[in-house]
Amino acid sequence: RPQTIAFDNSRRAWIGFAHEALENRIYSYGGLKVFDPSDSSWIAISNPKNLPGDDPQASVWSIVFDNMDFLWVMNEKGIRGYEYSINNNTVTLQPVLEYADGTAFDLLAHVSYTKGNRIRVDSQDNKWVITHQGVWVIQESMVFWPSEEGLHPYNSSLLSNVVYDVAFNNDKGLAYLATDKGISI
Repeated sequence: RPQTIAFDNSRRAWIGFAHEALENRIYSYGGLKVFDPSDSSWIAISNPKNLPGDDPQASVWSIVFDNMDFLWVMNEKGIRGYEYSINNNTVTLQPVLEYADGTAFDLLAHVSYTKGNRIRVDSQDNKWVITHQGVWVIQESMVFWPSEEGLHPYNSSLLSNVVYDVAFNNDKGLAYLATDKGISI
């Protein structure tokens, strides 16, 4: 069951799927798949265990490419940014953030991500993490703005923690956040 789609700079379609079982049978395995429309072929991912939470079958709720063509994946386990390479019709994902021992680092792993949560990228290459528990902004430098605490009704003009989407007015530097209690700007 496809949940999200994004296109890289080469116009390949990256598709995130939900993991779902019906009547004790797996209907959809979840994870991430890549389709190349130029030759109508699927491209294999060599290291799907590199997805957030090290779970290749977790439901992928949102994917987006930033202005540097890094892939950002939000699944039910967390968020990771990736550089990627494609050789011999195979994609290899390399996490942007890793611990000193080379283990991938999940951003905002304490948040419970669900269907409808999203990542959006603004014109300044900030990643906006939109959830039903508030909003977090990851700057291009990988530092949180205004802090790792995120944006919530008690520390900003956000009307509610239940946020559905964001749209940007890049000319005026404004973000319009759709919440269950109205629009926050």
